[in-house]
Amino acid sequence: MNNSRIRIFAAHVFGLVGAAASVATIYATPAEGLPKLTCGLTALDCTAALTSEFSKIAGIPLGVFGLFYFASWSLNLRAYQRTGDPVYRWTFSWVTLVGAVCSLTLGTIMFFVLRAPCLYCLIIHISNFSTVALLWPLMQIRPKGRPTTDNLWHFAALSAIAVMAAMILFLASENRNLHAKLIDSAKPGKTLF
Repeated sequence: MNNSRIRIFAAHVFGLVGAAASVATIYATPAEGLPKLTCGLTALDCTAALTSEFSKIAGIPLGVFGLFYFASWSLNLRAYQRTGDPVYRWTFSWVTLVGAVCSLTLGTIMFFVLRAPCLYCLIIHISNFSTVALLWPLMQIRPKGRPTTDNLWHFAALSAIAVMAAMILFLASENRNLHAKLIDSAKPGKTLF
């Protein structure tokens, strides 16, 4: 097994860990009347980070964006690995670099603004930075060649898969929140809306 194959395999492992941690942030978010996923470490309790004003963008939990991110670059990396096409190489390069900037920003907010480290968030950031470090030698910042129609359709299909995964997680999050409201409304003197 050559060095680049080992790097790609390790990056996929970190991608799976990051995706799992993104899903975990949804279930670690406190919801009234529902059990939350805890990490068992009070120093790394996620409650403050996952309920802060920085935990959502346009009402969508960051874990949903995280799952989309990990699915997107993983699928494009796999497509590059199978085809060798520079379009996929360029795509996973830029997606992971933008993700690294987002991770750096969110990590800074978590530590210096909220002062509330979260285990699942740390796992996501470590997975992200590890992936960038592993894939750095393979990254291609400038596009080489022009994409074909097949490339564009394949890219659209890969993006649709990543969007669907994120949508499923978002709907699971909304379902969980609605379930919590239903439980809360069942208490005497409470109404759902």
